[in-house]
Amino acid sequence: MSWADSEFQDASFGDDRLRQRAIRVCERLAEHPSESIPVACCGRAEVEAAYRFFSNDKVTAARVLGPHHDASLRRLAAHPVVLCVQDTTELDYTGKQTAGLGPLNYAATNGLYLHVTTALTPQRQALGIVAQEFFVHDRACFGQATKKAIGYYARPIDEKESGRWLRAFESLCEIAGLVPETRLICLCDCEADIYELLATAAKQAADQPRVEYVIRSQFDRTLVGEGSLRAFVQHQPVLGEIDFQVAATPTRRTRLVRQTVRVAPVCLKAPAGKESWAGCVSTTAIFLTESRPPAGEAPVEWLLLSSQPVTTLAAAVETVKWYLCRWEVEVYFRIYKSGCRVERLQLEISEHLEPALALYMIIAWRIQSIVMLGRAYPDLPCDVVFDDLEWRTAFVIRHHRPPTTPPRLADMITIIASFGGYLARKSDPPPGPKAIWIGLQRLRDFVVARTAFDQINRICVE
Repeated sequence: MSWADSEFQDASFGDDRLRQRAIRVCERLAEHPSESIPVACCGRAEVEAAYRFFSNDKVTAARVLGPHHDASLRRLAAHPVVLCVQDTTELDYTGKQTAGLGPLNYAATNGLYLHVTTALTPQRQALGIVAQEFFVHDRACFGQATKKAIGYYARPIDEKESGRWLRAFESLCEIAGLVPETRLICLCDCEADIYELLATAAKQAADQPRVEYVIRSQFDRTLVGEGSLRAFVQHQPVLGEIDFQVAATPTRRTRLVRQTVRVAPVCLKAPAGKESWAGCVSTTAIFLTESRPPAGEAPVEWLLLSSQPVTTLAAAVETVKWYLCRWEVEVYFRIYKSGCRVERLQLEISEHLEPALALYMIIAWRIQSIVMLGRAYPDLPCDVVFDDLEWRTAFVIRHHRPPTTPPRLADMITIIASFGGYLARKSDPPPGPKAIWIGLQRLRDFVVARTAFDQINRICVE
């Protein structure tokens, strides 16, 4: 059974031929994720079959991702702690003739947004996508002034775009009941600092199993009694220090950060108009600040809210390490948009585009999974991920001799990354996703060439 067969074994399109077609299309696009659908498919018949698949009324994004969700839950159940990271990315189709899209950050742009919840272990092994939501901006309420004029901000949370954070959290609460032996931790950046989400988490606190959260605070909320959240936690005694490598951004290089840690249990007062149903929320505030940043660098400062009690430095360090894993969703989006190049897709309407985007979500997950699996479990035999023809071909291409046993997974991934430009010097870090997705495409070309060569030799012998 191939990896695509495994992911789609529970697929339900109402027709098994559609399930088989989903597997075939997924395998073809995964072999050349950076290429367009016509280039990735082999010939006119396969191209037309792929487009017919995406335009079939029975094929929706939910049905494409449904079997992947089931497979992801089976992977989740094998781990005691799973981190569930929420985030949103925009998909820009400006200039393309796809109906049903909306504006992005500017009225002249055209596209849609994708909100995902991706599951991973604390060791950053990607387990799968467990929730997703596509949405478009409503042109009728585009812009802050227009939203105020139509009373957008007074609407219930379910009628706002920010409701996606709450809906994803509620999905995790349902998943927690399906994997009762697994502890789920929801990780979110500051955009998820929504009182409705905090109140929902507090209300399900008595349920077992429950979903914990670590959210970066955006608002300086009012505490029950008096005072503000930030001022209160800033005046707490220093619990200790924590060191970690901060990821590079367009305005910041990768560097070592040393932050002082302050922790305090707090009780947040409900915003005006929400007291009747939300009430106050008890949570743990963790304030981290860089006291001695390098010259010319802005200090890295975070205020995290956690549903767990944190009383020791070790517990605070664990919570911060979990939050640092949130960066993996940014890696996932990079693979999805740069590696799979989904913004180049050209389909006529959004109802056809979304199933294609869903299929590429599974492909992007597999690339990220391979990258991190080799780091987390380097000594595994490579045939747990790659079939015999793939790893034998890669070994022969790199070492010019047939292998006797399957090499280690880390060695196999290094070989594949070398096809994508990775130099594998002693001082080099482990290969990243770009080298992996380029190397996988070249490996597939090598496999096709070897298969054709073997067939030619067989014909000549006969």
